[in-house]
Amino acid sequence: MQLNNAFKNDENQEKIITKSAKLINNETCELIYTDNGKGIKKIENKEGHLGLNIIQSLTKQINGTLEINTPENGSRFKIIFPIKEDTYDIQNNKL
Repeated sequence: MQLNNAFKNDENQEKIITKSAKLINNETCELIYTDNGKGIKKIENKEGHLGLNIIQSLTKQINGTLEINTPENGSRFKIIFPIKEDTYDIQNNKL
């Protein structure tokens, strides 16, 4: 995920970004990204929001679900997606 937009026009703020990934079970993975940037305003019209459209498109391609939260400061993205057993060997960390 590109981090440029997290702090666009926010020069004076200390930048805090967290990313985590965990296996929910042997078939599902959860990715969480949070930042303390300006946040994403409620978007009715997604036209012109290329980064958000790309995240939504990529999540759909991996049959995942995308949850976007915008607390008072920052943004939180949670993507949950299935892991294909024939694609990745979890035990041996190889494709």
